[in-house]
Amino acid sequence: MLSGGPAETAAPKPTKRKRREMSAAARARIAAAPRVIRSIAFQLTARLPEYQKLLLTVPEIAEVGRKNSAEPFDYLLANPLRHRRRS
Repeated sequence: MLSGGPAETAAPKPTKRKRREMSAAARARIAAAPRVIRSIAFQLTARLPEYQKLLLTVPEIAEVGRKNSAEPFDYLLANPLRHRRRS
């Protein structure tokens, strides 16, 4: 017979060490995000010459590597492609 009580169905809490490991993995994924964005932007420049021209007009292009993980997406992908759609 299945009881299905909350104590029996709840997942066990991770240990302190496991939480540290999980947070280290999460930090590594967050740190890798700008690298992934730059890689996607590079692939787009190789396939879309007009995107490459737009990307070269981004004023802070040299600074993108030092920005937080959300800003490279805006600078390298969202804003240039948004501009491309208007043209």
